[in-house]
Amino acid sequence: MLLTIHWYASPEQRLMARITCTHDWILKLRDSCNDDVRAAAYRRARENGEPEHEAAVFGLAVILRAAAEDRVRKAPAGEEQSARAALALCSAEAVHPDLVVHISRTLPVVRERRRP
Repeated sequence: MLLTIHWYASPEQRLMARITCTHDWILKLRDSCNDDVRAAAYRRARENGEPEHEAAVFGLAVILRAAAEDRVRKAPAGEEQSARAALALCSAEAVHPDLVVHISRTLPVVRERRRP
């Protein structure tokens, strides 16, 4: 679902509408999010020397890409995995208020799906 944005909307209104739409899409992917995928991607990023914030963003971008692929194949991750993934996203967002913007910038770099 896309929000209607009028031509006269301010840049702040446009950004808020994009963030809201992104959150809606993330909610649709929740059942397919596997926290083991996020944790493995986060661990790899930290081992490669990425700062904590960048590693968290990369882990969340990888989990969303994997969840989108799983949703197409109708392969839900399971209640425990998706609940842990949702908790990780909420926790990261509490620490980094601009997390959704960073994830949207990182998603194009996440090309291949990596399993833990």
